[in-house]
Amino acid sequence: MSEEKEIDVLEKIPSSLRNILTESLKLEKAENVWFYDLRSPKNIAYSTYKDEELGMILYVFEKWYWEVEEFLKQNSKYWVNETNNFFWYSFYLNPIKKDDRVRFVIQIQWKSAWFEVIKSNYEKLKTILLN
Repeated sequence: MSEEKEIDVLEKIPSSLRNILTESLKLEKAENVWFYDLRSPKNIAYSTYKDEELGMILYVFEKWYWEVEEFLKQNSKYWVNETNNFFWYSFYLNPIKKDDRVRFVIQIQWKSAWFEVIKSNYEKLKTILLN
């Protein structure tokens, strides 16, 4: 894939996050599917990316962080747990039934990015994001 084409595929990711992630990960565009029983009359546009090696999925929402947080509080099966583990506003999404994933949402350039990663790779992802 040419570098120009790769940038087009990743264009929905805010540039500061894209710069951090593309240095360390092999992100690919993935098909959007409704996830986690989220349903709403609102149009929640997002783009999906994945890194197979890390076992990570990234959802980048076109809505502001606060709108996504409110949407998830009202329309998901997850408990929102606000945190300061990152440089940006962020919150974890804790499932009702425990599983092998860590899910968190961060604010980046006024957009929202939902990360889902296998627990064993969470510290590696956190290190990438914080460096």
